[in-house]
Amino acid sequence: MVRLMVLVASAALSAVVLAPVAWMESGARAGHAGGMDAMAIDMDAANATANVATSLGSSETCRQINENDTQDADETSIDTLTIDVTASGIPAYSDNGTPGNLLDDSGGIVSYGYILNYPPANLLIATQDANFLLAANTGSSLFSASDGKPDGDGAFNSASLDTGVTVPEDGSGVLDRLTVSTKSGAVAGMYALTLTSNAHLDGRGTAYAPDATLGASVAVNQACGAPTTGTATPQAPPPPATAFHDSAIKRLGSPQSVRLIPGIPDTQGPLTVVVANNQSDHADDVGVYLAFLPPAGAGNPATCAPALVLNLGVFDLLPKQKITVRVDPPWQCATPSAVTGLTWTLKALADIHADDFTSCATLSAAFNGSCTAALADDDLDDFDNAKTRSRPIVTIP
Repeated sequence: MVRLMVLVASAALSAVVLAPVAWMESGARAGHAGGMDAMAIDMDAANATANVATSLGSSETCRQINENDTQDADETSIDTLTIDVTASGIPAYSDNGTPGNLLDDSGGIVSYGYILNYPPANLLIATQDANFLLAANTGSSLFSASDGKPDGDGAFNSASLDTGVTVPEDGSGVLDRLTVSTKSGAVAGMYALTLTSNAHLDGRGTAYAPDATLGASVAVNQACGAPTTGTATPQAPPPPATAFHDSAIKRLGSPQSVRLIPGIPDTQGPLTVVVANNQSDHADDVGVYLAFLPPAGAGNPATCAPALVLNLGVFDLLPKQKITVRVDPPWQCATPSAVTGLTWTLKALADIHADDFTSCATLSAAFNGSCTAALADDDLDDFDNAKTRSRPIVTIP
């Protein structure tokens, strides 16, 4: 089968790539059959019963780092811990007897996303390795829209998708293996690591939050379980009482055309570019999403990818500040001759407060008005939240 192209947030899904947005808070429950049992942080990736791509060992919720330029405490290298973000109980994949039709698939995982929240004054995310569960089956080909590393802003957006020709993985295993390091001058204390905006896409491209989300802790220069001795990070003041909230899509650019051979992606053309900005009178979070409606519509008769809604990230922008996001999806169709001359329909969406991705996470929601209504309910000017473009055109050799 040809996998759906995705990505969370963080990050990915028909739905999420990446950098994910507000799916659920740590510890909440989704209460549905499609989600994995749990997405969790395991603080000891190298324990005696170690985690691997498709199975999980014992889990630890706290490990200690000493900021002293020496490998000691629980460190796997100098002032660094190796941790896993794991998935357990992903429902079994089924093509429901129609291997050529993705629309009735269920279970499995083709993409995931989350935001890992951590104290930026004391810690940073040094490295990321996603070549575990999502890459386990032969034919997998991973695409990452995760934040660059090292990441030190306190919110690491992770988003990965499998664009390969293979059967989706399921069950339990490691999503990401990360290394977490202390910053110079880190203050002693117990610090929480939490996952938010976390979800995965199943084989059909439907986005699901996990039934449970489990965080962990890092102890800096003290033992796990000891009371926190560090001072709290100062919080930004709330916006003024007269504040208004507004975001906009300023530009959407993409390749003019793609030249497709059956099942082989074209990545030679220009990048797809989305420019969004915060038009509020104060700093605000803006979620940026990009929907890819395939040639000939949602029925996708040529089995083209991408065919989903990507969560490109949550951006904390100052008043009037803009953000430019560039993505390079592998444009492909199983039978491009069936849609020669037709185009993808791209739709970029700006979400003030980044709180409406669940209302925009499917192609039907992105194009039938329900996403637009959700974006408008807390946005001062709802006429500039989206831009649509009919590109690229499918050509064949």
